[in-house]
Amino acid sequence: MDQSSEHKTESRWRVLQRCLTIVRRTQQGGAKRNDLLSAVYQTMGDDAYGNTTGSALTKRFDRDRASIREKLGIELRYERGHGYVIRDWGTSLFDLPDADIKSLAYLATLFVDNTPHSQ
Repeated sequence: MDQSSEHKTESRWRVLQRCLTIVRRTQQGGAKRNDLLSAVYQTMGDDAYGNTTGSALTKRFDRDRASIREKLGIELRYERGHGYVIRDWGTSLFDLPDADIKSLAYLATLFVDNTPHSQ
């Protein structure tokens, strides 16, 4: 493997790691752009986006969001007052055993519509 293909492979892995970090953070609830970037930097270090700033950072972040949609089938939408939230999962990233799903279903019956975080 030559050096350029090694770099491309590493790049794809770094993009995937950033994307999964963004998805993981939005699973916790709505997040502003800076919250998502902070999660990425905390996970991957200060060079997660190659030390870019300004419009270059915005472009890379937007490309990550596009990759999340196109490659992972997860639609992130920005909602005023909430930040980025997951609107559509496409294919779920979770594969829980039946017993765990039954436990979650039971817990769901305990929450009525007006209970905080019932969704």
